Amino acid sequence: MDLFFDILGWAGMTCLLAAYGFLTAGRIVANGWQYQVLNLFGSAFLMTYSVKLAAWPSVVLNLIWVGIGIVGIAMIVRARSRRNVSAAE
Repeated sequence: MDLFFDILGWAGMTCLLAAYGFLTAGRIVANGWQYQVLNLFGSAFLMTYSVKLAAWPSVVLNLIWVGIGIVGIAMIVRARSRRNVSAAE
């Protein structure tokens, strides 16, 4: 079971570094779904790993990061809905 959590931790770290690296390189944009999804999954995976280790400051940080990712994705979905409604009019 420990291997499962280790894999989640590594996957979370990889997602967060990929998001930051792609953003810095100009391959993705901060208000795009790719950046938000990478951050959401990365932080959720690291939060799960941190719970297993009882690293509570990291759990709280990543919980907040998950919340930010959810809000970011909701904003993208809402903006697309508005564009689709405007295009249909």
